[in-house]
Amino acid sequence: MKKLFLIVTLACLVSISSFACTDPEIAKARDEYYKSQIDWDRLVEAVIQVESGDNSNAVSPKGAIGLMQITPICYQEFNDNVDWWDTDRAFDLQEEANGSVTTLLIGRTSNVLYLPKANKVVGTWYLHRLQDHYGCKTIEEILAGYNGGPTRLRKHNYDISKMPKETREYVKKVMEIYNKRR
Repeated sequence: MKKLFLIVTLACLVSISSFACTDPEIAKARDEYYKSQIDWDRLVEAVIQVESGDNSNAVSPKGAIGLMQITPICYQEFNDNVDWWDTDRAFDLQEEANGSVTTLLIGRTSNVLYLPKANKVVGTWYLHRLQDHYGCKTIEEILAGYNGGPTRLRKHNYDISKMPKETREYVKKVMEIYNKRR
């Protein structure tokens, strides 16, 4: 029985791009499978490579900042949903900012995103949020949402081929790096 379930689940996974699974149990198994297959550390490193070339001082023409090129909108969403000061992250960031609490208190502004750890915290949180909150099921969907925005991705019914060329190329570049680092 377990083998049959696995075969049905894999069949659903293989054909996910051509149809949506309607059986809730299979869809749940598919979602859990995808979550368990993502190497988040490797994904974050691939995103950093493409976004900034590992430059923590990078700033885009649109105002995205740091290693993972966090936009002001993304940073605002993070601040609206996460309390920095209820986590150990604030203490880790204090060390990175040479122990300066003043720097961290100012950190409620986007200046904190120049700190590599802070930028990774926000960027990693957002990658997870694309999966858990916005419904991205695959790494490619997560990346398309990260680059092109979750609203646009939803508008296109999670069909990456309908996303702008820049986003499609971004997904391809990140996936090439992600797959090489295995």
